[in-house]
Amino acid sequence: MCHSESLALVPRIAVRFIEGRFYNRREHSDAEAAIEAMPEMQLRALSYDQSTMWEENIFQPLLERCPRLEKLNLNWTHDEVTFQHLVKTLKENKLPALRHLRMAVRNRTELNNLLIEVLSHIPCGLESFGYENHDGNLDSQPLIRHHSHSLTNLDLHQSRIPFGTFLDLMVGLPCLQTVMATIIGRPNDKNDFPLNKHWECLGLRSLQLGLSAWLYYATSRDEGMKSIGKRASDYLFAEVAKLASLRKLRIRCDPMEPYSKSRGYLEQLAGLKQLEHLEIAHTKHNALGEDEAQWMVDNWPRLLQVYEQHAPAVFKETLLKGRPLVDFFKVPSSY
Repeated sequence: MCHSESLALVPRIAVRFIEGRFYNRREHSDAEAAIEAMPEMQLRALSYDQSTMWEENIFQPLLERCPRLEKLNLNWTHDEVTFQHLVKTLKENKLPALRHLRMAVRNRTELNNLLIEVLSHIPCGLESFGYENHDGNLDSQPLIRHHSHSLTNLDLHQSRIPFGTFLDLMVGLPCLQTVMATIIGRPNDKNDFPLNKHWECLGLRSLQLGLSAWLYYATSRDEGMKSIGKRASDYLFAEVAKLASLRKLRIRCDPMEPYSKSRGYLEQLAGLKQLEHLEIAHTKHNALGEDEAQWMVDNWPRLLQVYEQHAPAVFKETLLKGRPLVDFFKVPSSY
């Protein structure tokens, strides 16, 4: 999919390429010839799907004809040549307007190294960055070193990143306003929780977290692992409690009960006075009742939307009694 101010000026075969729809070598050759003859375009957003190995020879010429490109989406790029072409185009300053980058990549060491080069050569700071890699290999330092004063939107929810990497990003990117991430832990992380770091992104407006294996440590029979899970949870919610500008909050951390008054962290979140949108991944482990609903009425004056799953009737009734304008929505089962 592409968006342009003047798609009518682009030859049809090139449009088919931009959409990533090559079916044979002849179409690829025709598109390559069309792009070579194409003048500079007014293209502002480009989504590129590398479905065949033939397309790598077209990627760089296409980019070089898009000097006004602001948004680039690379879907499941698996060939390092594509990354090399992107690095070369950036080094030659042929994408001076690029502000938004999203990448879904295959996990290969060569691609991870080239990603560092890509992030290091974007001429102006990125405003948004999305990254999808199911093995969670992401070096936080290029983002922090080159984009800390510009990056406001970070989408890592389709990756699985270590807790330590997540903390580095929350500490090193002070301008963040929207964060989506899925965090994992590994057995060798026992001493890898830098819990003395304080988040710098205090202007955050939207936080959506999926907390995976490391929170299961809380139910482990190993007391050491259990202690790690408890300390990490205490730290996480203490930092969330400082986000006074937060409008949207979603934290999934089964089997914990973060929004329980007696067993969770609800009372620590009283400072989130701007909160409008709460999403609760409600499972059999969670317990929401009248006390929690009344607490939300008393402490979250702007709450308008609650996404939940199987919340008891008394929770809804109490919340609606104090906040009749609150809308309830069901969290999808895949949440």
